[in-house]
Amino acid sequence: MLVRAVYNGLSLVNGWWQLEMKTTQTFQTLGLLTVLLTGCVPNTYHETVIQNNSTYDILVYEKWYHGDVSEWPDSSLALFQSDTHLIKTGTSEALFVSSGETAELSDFDTCLRISSGIIVLSSKVVGYDSLSVQTDINDIDEWVFTVRDRRKENTGDCECRLTIENTDLN
Repeated sequence: MLVRAVYNGLSLVNGWWQLEMKTTQTFQTLGLLTVLLTGCVPNTYHETVIQNNSTYDILVYEKWYHGDVSEWPDSSLALFQSDTHLIKTGTSEALFVSSGETAELSDFDTCLRISSGIIVLSSKVVGYDSLSVQTDINDIDEWVFTVRDRRKENTGDCECRLTIENTDLN
């Protein structure tokens, strides 16, 4: 037998006091609690970007190889994924975007190498077979690592950026 009494938002059901809340109040409270809890978790956001400042459109071919990178290039790695990016003149394209609670800014400062593999890029000038990108886009020294926003616990927003100019084409 269910016994229920209500007094100032509290109800007595079978001898237990319970807080009476409307459905909208429950969802509002749960939503606020979720925002508060997830907003406090340190997070790192990273982008690997190619900026095309040349007067030509450029195709970039991206291949991800998965495996132990400590022995690379002497060991073989399995092709994991490949993609093609058209980077129009005067634009930039994020080849790789990552966000994670466990990542630190220092995890991305090598730009093309990631913990579980390596990214190999090749490029082509669209519509001009006699032109090619002379910059070695796989050379980590060609990329600029920048921390855009540093937060606590070595987290924040960062990027690796390679800029291609007309002088990089031949």
